[in-house]
Amino acid sequence: GRTEQAMEMWSDMLAREVSPNSVTLGCVIDALVEGRRVDEALALFQEWKGRVKCDTITYSTLIKGFAAINDADRAMALFGDMKALGVQLNHVVYTAVITACSRSGQMKRADAVLADMVADGIKPNAITYSVLIRGYCVRGDLKAALELFQRMIRLGFPADCIIFNTLLDGCVQSANWELA
Repeated sequence: GRTEQAMEMWSDMLAREVSPNSVTLGCVIDALVEGRRVDEALALFQEWKGRVKCDTITYSTLIKGFAAINDADRAMALFGDMKALGVQLNHVVYTAVITACSRSGQMKRADAVLADMVADGIKPNAITYSVLIRGYCVRGDLKAALELFQRMIRLGFPADCIIFNTLLDGCVQSANWELA
């Protein structure tokens, strides 16, 4: 597959003594993450981060990988490294960290990241709110999901079918038939 091809090219590049740059490193890390080989992606990142400038995209790719495997702790550790190193943060990075926290059931942590996001002047988008609403619904906290939904609407974000399906699913999971 794609991951194996990327790893073969990477090995071939290194065998030819071609130095990777941030783009090639990022592509291989992305291929590993897409192949659900997040530990290998992190190992490669750790091996090369001192020699190749790692940018926002590389970090966010790894954080998304940790979100996919429900590993909020490692996502938060990378996020902390980004802050400490002055790597630019954007809504993609914040949403990926919020996703990692939400998927692993750490909604207080996800809320804290959202608060940091807003405090840092980065505006959440509809995806950010959708991830949080889904996290609350999965945890069975329909009240918090609905409060966040109302806040999202007040802030001018449109409610799409994904959000409504998420809330409907939350109602079903909570056996709240009247609200559904």
